[in-house]
Amino acid sequence: MVHQSTPERQTLKKAQLIHHNFVKAERQLYYYRRAKGADPNDDSISMIVDAADQQKYALPYHYVATKSSEKCIRVPVHLMGVLVHCEADHAYTYFENFKQGNNVTIEAIHSALCDKLARDGQLPSTLYLQLDNTSKQCKARYMIGWLGYLVKQGVFKTIVLSFLPVGHTHEDIDQVFSRLAVFLACHDAFNMEQLHAAIRGTYQTKEGH
Repeated sequence: MVHQSTPERQTLKKAQLIHHNFVKAERQLYYYRRAKGADPNDDSISMIVDAADQQKYALPYHYVATKSSEKCIRVPVHLMGVLVHCEADHAYTYFENFKQGNNVTIEAIHSALCDKLARDGQLPSTLYLQLDNTSKQCKARYMIGWLGYLVKQGVFKTIVLSFLPVGHTHEDIDQVFSRLAVFLACHDAFNMEQLHAAIRGTYQTKEGH
């Protein structure tokens, strides 16, 4: 539908400006919480969790497609990433027989927190958690209930759960997935072990981890 009149165009422009300001404010809040979690003097931890496009990780993966490789049966592999800001990057793979939903996201967060606890011997009092804006894996009652249970049990004093607006959820964790995509553009991955090796080798921290 094309809006021809000046009042209609002005109304649309005003709505667009409001939307852009809203998205900018939400993203700035994320950057603020990320910085607090990365500050060693702040008693908090910040993490962002997202799932990659499983279509890219069907095994066996051939970076050069041939007639035979196109005909072979491939097993879809899902990839879940957890980026703990200025501390660690985690990647979790699972097959189709694991139902996608809150359980997978909770398991990934739980594993990342256990790794943090094992390294430091304790967890900070505040968790800043950034999730994808989807009810299927991140916004159902089970996720909210589990986070509430962590507070009730004294694991954290405060948990701040946030979501970027729909259509604007691409953030720093996507850089992790992009490095793997670059690697797989010129390497084969015939099995899960080779895929795991690719994940470990394509993204490193400044310290070489």
